[in-house]
Amino acid sequence: MSLAISSTTSLKGAKLQMTRGARGTVASRRVAVRVNAVSADRGSETKIQVGVRHSMRVTRLRDIVEVSPDLWGPTESSTVPSNKARLGDGLTQATIFKELLLASKHFRLYSQKIHGDGDVHGVRFLMGSPRMEGLDDVFRVTRCVAERDEGLMNLVPDSSGMMVAEIKFPLAMALDNTIEDLSSLVRAIETQIIEESTVCLMEKGSDDRSVFHGERRLNKYFTGMYARAPDLLHRGTCTSSSPTPGALEASKEMLHRLWEGEESADVVLIDEVRARVEELFCGGNGRAVVHPSGTDAETMPLLQAVLASRALARRVPESDRPEDFRDGAQRGNVISLVACAGEVGSGTTEAAEGRFFSKAVPLGGNRVDMGQELPALHDLAAMRSVELVARGGDTDVGRGKADYDAIVEAKAREALASDPAAVVVLHTVAGSKTGLVMPSPAVADTLTAEFGERVVSVLVREVDAERLAVLGGRQGVPL
Repeated sequence: MSLAISSTTSLKGAKLQMTRGARGTVASRRVAVRVNAVSADRGSETKIQVGVRHSMRVTRLRDIVEVSPDLWGPTESSTVPSNKARLGDGLTQATIFKELLLASKHFRLYSQKIHGDGDVHGVRFLMGSPRMEGLDDVFRVTRCVAERDEGLMNLVPDSSGMMVAEIKFPLAMALDNTIEDLSSLVRAIETQIIEESTVCLMEKGSDDRSVFHGERRLNKYFTGMYARAPDLLHRGTCTSSSPTPGALEASKEMLHRLWEGEESADVVLIDEVRARVEELFCGGNGRAVVHPSGTDAETMPLLQAVLASRALARRVPESDRPEDFRDGAQRGNVISLVACAGEVGSGTTEAAEGRFFSKAVPLGGNRVDMGQELPALHDLAAMRSVELVARGGDTDVGRGKADYDAIVEAKAREALASDPAAVVVLHTVAGSKTGLVMPSPAVADTLTAEFGERVVSVLVREVDAERLAVLGGRQGVPL
């Protein structure tokens, strides 16, 4: 995407398209460039003064990175012939551009560089948005935008080797109205920064399925967060889908609301999303809980089972429990029955056991070991899972097992009989990755009617872009 400058002005010799009025942060601000009147004896010269402007705008970002624009020197002054000032000499354009960047929340001014014999002035800067996780994100956005419009700006190393974007002034194109045209230029760059920042944030908050590589930023499922062509047939999966252009625009609008909101804007916006989902799926029967992924949703029934089992452990005589639980700790005992094993999420078994199911975790990019226990959780209860494959058998090759309901019910009864404080998490799959609906809901109805709180019934459905884990009772509560 080339930069879009909007105006009736024709900028020659550039790949910029004019479209003034696009949403941006510069349009509503006055540019603070001071051009002083001069005495008659100075005749044809205009003096431009530039003072240090303190603009450390630290917004509410937990790990925000702000690069101080105060790397500009103290008050500068330059004498420029008036005809150059009218036409837009390098220093004039650089000064105006600098002030425009300071007025925007999407740029971090870095330094100024004089090239050649002093007629060419380079402005160096980083690009990003108010909610960047760290310098790596800032560098990524800067690189992507700069490389996309290499004819206008270039990536150059600073004295420490850090790569920053640079635009050299005067621009090769003719400017009819310097301030207006440079304002349009900044808005056009902002448009690209906002898109890259949106994609950057959309790639976060999940596991190794959200690790993207290469110029097209694709993950291991060959999907990414850039919008695909509108005429492309989207065949989404329950694991990963690329957004449509409309979905990406909706994401940008949500991000604008996040940037413009107060301290609790993220909480308010996620509550808004949750309310819409509840209206569509819950019908007043429950609450929606937002998770980084469907596999993470396994934590909810697991925690419910841990609490129920610990409550039982406090009530039943310790002597009636298995020897491993006779240490006075009143630990719970949770057994998860993973139905349609191999046809639900690949990390379901680990998640059902209270373990990390990926080496990458949603927050902070931390790395963990696959299968590593979640912190502190296993001090509360023992957790194990039983994988129950739904296909196969001597007479059911390739099809669902005819006696699968009986198999699941028998395993549940066996687990419950092993410990009077045991709680079973029973998965009912309402549509596996290959379309199986097993076991039948009658199994959960029978077991919950007989054992009550000792059975946590979970309805799992593998659907496009979401996984619904449903807790409790006969109808359950969508998560």
